[in-house]
Amino acid sequence: ATFTSIREFIPNIPHIVFTGNSDRDAAWPLLQKGAYAYIRKEEISESVLCNTIYSSIQRFQTEEQLLCHKLDAEKANQEKTRFLGNENRVCLDRIENNSKHLLRLVSDLLDLSKIQLGTLDVIKESIDVSMLLHDVFASCAMQARKKNLKLITSVEGPIPQLISTDPVRLKQILLNLIGN
Repeated sequence: ATFTSIREFIPNIPHIVFTGNSDRDAAWPLLQKGAYAYIRKEEISESVLCNTIYSSIQRFQTEEQLLCHKLDAEKANQEKTRFLGNENRVCLDRIENNSKHLLRLVSDLLDLSKIQLGTLDVIKESIDVSMLLHDVFASCAMQARKKNLKLITSVEGPIPQLISTDPVRLKQILLNLIGN
């Protein structure tokens, strides 16, 4: 059996190579493949064997601990990245919601100015009432959920499928009514 196949068969113990080859360079490829130490035949003694085994076990245990610490650090880094990603998402959602609210306020102020000047253009078009109501309630439902409120919709009586109105202004009015 080769050293590599033994390493694959028994991976969780330190491997020490004993060799009869007196050439020190002959052991180098085995060390590169993962051997923890090598002892040449002419160097074998009880103290050399004990010291080599002890130092190999110490090195193996240190490497195992380092590997555990590395895995723990990688896991902590992933958790940190996930946490920061969630925090960034929350911040971005907050910025987006606030910017939409600010845009609505500016738009309302501009419309109010246009009304006072008598220059507000009303563009009438035929719209599907149920689609408009669905859009308005979907927008308001998200805000209601954030405030832990329930938004319940109820329609009484027949509603025409199509009406002729300015959809932007009607949606703006309904959003303001429900939002208040």
